[in-house]
Amino acid sequence: MVIQNLNIKIINPKCIPTIAYENDAGIDLYANTDKLISISQFSTIKVPLGIAVEIPNDYFGFILPRSGHAIKGVTVETGTIDPGYRGELYAVITNNTSIPYHMQPYEKIAQLVLLPKTIIKTFNFVDKLSESERGEKGFGSSSK
Repeated sequence: MVIQNLNIKIINPKCIPTIAYENDAGIDLYANTDKLISISQFSTIKVPLGIAVEIPNDYFGFILPRSGHAIKGVTVETGTIDPGYRGELYAVITNNTSIPYHMQPYEKIAQLVLLPKTIIKTFNFVDKLSESERGEKGFGSSSK
C-alpha cells in the first residue's frame, strides 16, 4: 500500500523526518532538543520529535524503536497515533542498561510507521470464547 502524500508540520527545521532507503517501512524521527540529554540507567523520559503529522483517516501511526538503539538497550516504547491527533509527536525512551545514555541534540531516535486501521463497531460480551488449537497457551508456549 502506498500513501502518495503525508502532510507533515515542521515544528523545528532540524527535525525534518527522513527515509533512509526507498522501501523502508519507517520514517526516521529526530529528537527535538538542542542540548545533550542524559537518560539515567533503568529510567524513561518523553522526548519531543519536532513534527506533527496528519495521518490519513484509514490509517494509524506507531512510534517505534530503531534497531541500532535497541541492540544497545535503549528502546522506544510503542506509541499509537490516531488519525485525529494533530499535536507534536513524542517518543517515550527507556534506558534499559546499567549506565546512563547520552542522547545527542537532534539525534535520530525513533521511527514512525503507518498501518491500515481496522474499526471495531461493537463488542459482543460473552461468557465463553470458541475453542481453538492453541487455547489459553501463551508466553513461550510454542517453544520446544
